[in-house]
Amino acid sequence: MTLLDSALKACGGLERWNRFERFEVHVSIGGSYLASKFDATSLKEIVVSGYTRFQAAEVVGVLDRSRRGLCRMNWVGIENHSGTIAAQQSVTPEDFAKLGSKTRWTELDVVYYCGISVWNFINCPFFLTESGFKTEEIAPLDTDGEVWRRLQFTFPNRIATEACEQILYFDSGNRHRRTDYLRSDLTANSVAHFLSAHQDFSGIVIPTLRRSRFIDRDGFISQEGIPFDIEIFDLIFSPDPRRTAVI
Repeated sequence: MTLLDSALKACGGLERWNRFERFEVHVSIGGSYLASKFDATSLKEIVVSGYTRFQAAEVVGVLDRSRRGLCRMNWVGIENHSGTIAAQQSVTPEDFAKLGSKTRWTELDVVYYCGISVWNFINCPFFLTESGFKTEEIAPLDTDGEVWRRLQFTFPNRIATEACEQILYFDSGNRHRRTDYLRSDLTANSVAHFLSAHQDFSGIVIPTLRRSRFIDRDGFISQEGIPFDIEIFDLIFSPDPRRTAVI
């Protein structure tokens, strides 16, 4: 059994994952890096819903209660209470990576970041079974006396992401415990995300805490600040209601 096979099994299994087509997650997003781009207090309690088959998400709570954010890999918009698109713009996966070069983020930038980032967190590692991803198990790492196996992978260019090359770490129970961005396009640094507090949601095991640290040039983890911080309060998986209606 490959490392990816073992990891998918520990997360609940690909067969179970394929039963679901949508997710809705109640989440808090913070960190020193985000605070430098916009008022991050607006992200303390937001709801992100999206699809498991393609990169699309809806973000509620970032803006005022009368508006919601909508995003896909190639488009981001803000919808008002009447259902009218009040603001929108076409984007590319490269635009997501370029958010780091902006001094301050617009409302559309914030929606795009939250929707795409949370989508990636929820769908990992299951999206690695899709076409276009290149994966390779690399040398393991000894972590406080425990060997963590590592899977390096590259995103296809159709997926928006902060870092095209990443490394996933799995503990002795094959649980996802860490993700390294080899070079975050947002921060121009390597970033390590430490994952913990795994919980079962409808049979899918997801880490509910994500704390990040910068990695210095010598490969050491910096202890100065937490640039990204994500906490999941609740998560629901469900079939696509539109497909259910057709059936």
